[in-house]
Amino acid sequence: MIRRLGLLLLTVLLLFLVWGPLVALVQSAFWVDKTVDAVDGETELQTEKEFDLTSVKKTLSHRRTPEVTLNTIKLGVTTTAFCLLIGVPLAYLLARFRLPWSSGLHLMLILPFIMPAVICTFAWMLLLGGAGVISKALAASTGIEIELYGFWGIVFVQAVRLTPYVFILIYAALRIIPDTISESTRIHGIPPWRGVFRIVLPLILPAIFGAGLLVFMSSIEEISGPAFLGGKFRVLSFEIYRSLKLLNKIDRAMVQAGILLVITLIPLLASYWLTRQQGRREVISGRGERSTKRELGVWKWPALILLALYIVVTVVLPFGVLIATSLMHNLGDGYTMSNLSLEWYRWVLSWKEVRAAIWHSTLYATLAATFATFVLGLFISYRVVRGSGRSRILYDFSGSVPLALPGAILGIGIYTLWLELYSPLTVTMWVLVMAYSVRFLPYAVRSGVAALEQVSKCVEEAAQIHGVSQLRAVKDIVLPLILPSLAGAWILVFVSAFRELTASLMLVSGKTQVNATLLFDFIDNGNYLRAAAHSVVIMTVCIIGISLVHRFTTRSAADS
Repeated sequence: MIRRLGLLLLTVLLLFLVWGPLVALVQSAFWVDKTVDAVDGETELQTEKEFDLTSVKKTLSHRRTPEVTLNTIKLGVTTTAFCLLIGVPLAYLLARFRLPWSSGLHLMLILPFIMPAVICTFAWMLLLGGAGVISKALAASTGIEIELYGFWGIVFVQAVRLTPYVFILIYAALRIIPDTISESTRIHGIPPWRGVFRIVLPLILPAIFGAGLLVFMSSIEEISGPAFLGGKFRVLSFEIYRSLKLLNKIDRAMVQAGILLVITLIPLLASYWLTRQQGRREVISGRGERSTKRELGVWKWPALILLALYIVVTVVLPFGVLIATSLMHNLGDGYTMSNLSLEWYRWVLSWKEVRAAIWHSTLYATLAATFATFVLGLFISYRVVRGSGRSRILYDFSGSVPLALPGAILGIGIYTLWLELYSPLTVTMWVLVMAYSVRFLPYAVRSGVAALEQVSKCVEEAAQIHGVSQLRAVKDIVLPLILPSLAGAWILVFVSAFRELTASLMLVSGKTQVNATLLFDFIDNGNYLRAAAHSVVIMTVCIIGISLVHRFTTRSAADS
């Protein structure tokens, strides 16, 4: 009885946290509070919900709504195209050919993935902004003026940061294609380049669809790029933030979030349909098949030079300018030895507001990672792997759907849900903890499912034969076996929540300021030296966290 009650409570909590914000968002867009007189005719006023399309019509008919909507789609499609054009060849080069220092190259290519969007945008502002290092050097030496701001500036910065998503997914898909496929093309006299397009490319199309969808979602949800580089180029994510936080027009923000949700669902459904149309292609027919790398021949050194240039542009320059700027005493005195100083690091670690933001980020991320990994994530994973019937689909879908929701939608949905339950004056840390838990729940679920699938059900059955209850079998036997994977998921959720910006901007208040939102304010107010030192501190935490994830996952794979 107690076990069933616990399962019911967790199920209700899952449905409330995942689907509640979306339901509240839709309800707030179409049902508004109307003030009516009391039934008894007294002067006391009451409010009731009433279906009303006034705010919807007003927002949709606004002169900027079509432009902002098209800008959002244009930005997402263009960024996705550039990321695929760069990421797929990079993945093919490292996955199929033998290169010197391949492990180091692989690590350097995914480093931009660790950099939060607001820090990446800030780094390129320092490099290519109006007073950027590269901009001033080019203007002084050649007279060429580079304009980072505007549409193409946003695309460039997003492509730098999001290309690693494509690289990681396509590289993994290419590594499982066995050599027998490449050999069959050579046996039948098919040129290598034609074999890539006719055989290899169709096999990795699902991975390409998935990578493109992930990049598209990440692109249209980002706020920092459009906020700092956009100028007159506006997108929905920034307009939602502007309506909610700057203009206090909650009804307009709800409708704009609904438009963004529709834009999100269209490619999601299209990708699902295309994947179904492609069908299932099995490339591993037995054990022992493995993809081995080939020699690149005379093209090895040209490929290495191009890779080195790419790494310099995407890794060395942005990371280097952040560190150099954080060590400056005065921004106007340039990057000279006499201008070196550690005062901004002392300021970051001593100023009350920064220390509070670091503490808030650490606390909220810890609570969210613990709840998402060891409560909801473990529960959903166990129901997906060990459950039966249609409930498995419900749990699996509910645990994965937050990955397809932009942070702006999730943030404003949770904000709306909180308004329905409480007064806006009672917004506390628990709102942010709830947002982080839901937003990064898929990371915990996918790690838990992968780990549980490696543990045979016979282990639990054997324990139950000896009189051990199912709950104790899970606690004493299964949980220790999957703990390394769960620990890796916990760190990944912690790092992601620690640097989260989009949802945080929708939810923070003066007493719940976090790292990313405080950094956003620094950059917005022109406090670049403070922002640089704060960025280095955040990046240090992120790199340490991702390194621990790699260590735990590597150990888990070795143990299995």
